[in-house]
Amino acid sequence: QFSTPQIDIDRWILSCLQGLIKEVTDGLDRYELHRAVDPFVKFIDQLTNLYIRRNRSRFWAEEDTIDRRLAFETLYTVLINLAKIAAPFIPFLSEGIYLYLKTSQDPQSVHLCSFPIYDPAYRDQLLEEQMSYVQTVVSMGHALRKESKLKVRQPLRSAFIVSSESEVLKQLESQKQLIADELNVKEVIFKEDETAFVLLLVKPNFRVLGKKVGKLMSAVKTALENLSQKELNRLLEENQYELIIENETILLSSDDIAIERRVKEGLVASATGSVIVAIDTALDEELLLEGLARELVNKINTMRRDLSFAVSDRIEICLHTTEKVKQALSIHQDYVMTQVLGVKLEYSSKEEGSIWDLNGEKTFIAIARSE
Repeated sequence: QFSTPQIDIDRWILSCLQGLIKEVTDGLDRYELHRAVDPFVKFIDQLTNLYIRRNRSRFWAEEDTIDRRLAFETLYTVLINLAKIAAPFIPFLSEGIYLYLKTSQDPQSVHLCSFPIYDPAYRDQLLEEQMSYVQTVVSMGHALRKESKLKVRQPLRSAFIVSSESEVLKQLESQKQLIADELNVKEVIFKEDETAFVLLLVKPNFRVLGKKVGKLMSAVKTALENLSQKELNRLLEENQYELIIENETILLSSDDIAIERRVKEGLVASATGSVIVAIDTALDEELLLEGLARELVNKINTMRRDLSFAVSDRIEICLHTTEKVKQALSIHQDYVMTQVLGVKLEYSSKEEGSIWDLNGEKTFIAIARSE
């Protein structure tokens, strides 16, 4: 039982946990060990690379809020059940995890516990489906960033998500904020057609169309070039379009023309199945400064790991840096300090600490545990 109702991402990982219990149980009942083992890989990836990563700010919150408590309750439930599910396969590691998590009322060993039983009350397959769509879209967006040499840490202005399948679009819209956060964009725009970011260009199929229109070919070519995006979309949808040339009605079909899709300038796009994702790659000063702040967060957290700081350690930061980085911090200092668990920030005139390149801005960073 949980102290308060879970938010979507908590309900999602608990639903995935129930899916894992069911799949592993089914595999063991059939003595098909590969079916019992395979689901672990996907589940652990979902747990570590999405759930824990997305909830770091909840785990690190200084105040004991309901939201923080709920995040820990959810993670505790998942981990202790994962230890029990994995116990037949990795007995010693499962025992180590369990001993760290168990309470005084629990059995002394994970191997004395009952195997978890599938509980459909915690299963939400619609939410799992939504999150699957989200992960597909995010993967496409990250691939577009890589192709454009744009780090995920660099905020962008907008992303477009298009699908002709209204149910898919509805599922994605329900997770709009999560998509925006994962793609690191300010706005996510959902469309049922691609005209928001794709220009349709039409070319006559001279070999086919020439036989149909004869001497009117030149006039037909001009008329096609002047068709609006709306008219071209109608041609695509209905597979026919009427042109009136010199008082003659010419019925065009998709065989008579070739339509080329060209992504508008400043956008890159890709498609998977019925979903198209496009991102706006244009960067302005506001976005670049925020990108600098996020780059600083990445470097400080790298230093925390290298210095073996505990994830809960609060730190003090000293910087010798450029005016551009100082400008970014004047806007985003609260964000930076929250993300790195910083309690004090000061600037130094001396080149002390580790040297880093923050998107071309040479910066010396020194950090220390706060007393």
